[in-house]
Amino acid sequence: MAKFGFNFNDFHSFNWCELWWFQYETSIGFWALSDLINNQEESYAIKKEKFINEKKARLANIPDEYQASYDQQFFEDGDRTFEQLIDIQRNSICLSLFSYLEGKLLKFLKMMIKEFGINVDIPKSSVFLNINNIIEKEFGVTKERYVKDFSRLGNQLKVRNAIAHTQSYIEDERKFSKVEGVSLERGKVVITDVIYLKSLIKQAEGYFKELLISVDVRLTEINTNKGFIGN
Repeated sequence: MAKFGFNFNDFHSFNWCELWWFQYETSIGFWALSDLINNQEESYAIKKEKFINEKKARLANIPDEYQASYDQQFFEDGDRTFEQLIDIQRNSICLSLFSYLEGKLLKFLKMMIKEFGINVDIPKSSVFLNINNIIEKEFGVTKERYVKDFSRLGNQLKVRNAIAHTQSYIEDERKFSKVEGVSLERGKVVITDVIYLKSLIKQAEGYFKELLISVDVRLTEINTNKGFIGN
């Protein structure tokens, strides 16, 4: 299980009280995704080890000169299935993470529209990039706090889009941003290690944490200015 806990030294005292709950709710989702990664990887390792042991036991009873042929005839499908399984598991987590991220951003934008009293159109495509643009341009939120994690996540949208729309293939390999845990093999994106997925989750957590603080600071600034005008 993921460790559910907070570092109280990292707390920001929100003036917009709803952000306390929204931050907690969002964190729960990221913890759940982390648990899902661990559970799937553990299950995969157990099943693959069992398959390998059974394969070795069967081949041990086959004469050496026939083992290669027997292996190809009776175990090739199993080998290929495990290759596909790990790809599907990791790709699914990648898609789920960005889907969760965009869903929470849409919810947050609707909260901001109500709280700030500013009406904007809800984006229906390129949600992650467009909502950030709206938050900065329409609501006047400064991005210094969250821009680092935002940029890192934005760079990995190419991986997400390739998995979602082109069977993991990237047409222009120059657009691929190489990071630990993901590689490009003959034009196809392959998540080679869960460290990539865990890094995405960590970046998403950091992004949301700093985004909420930045929005709260902006809202406090607006309300403070209204108070001065009223006086």
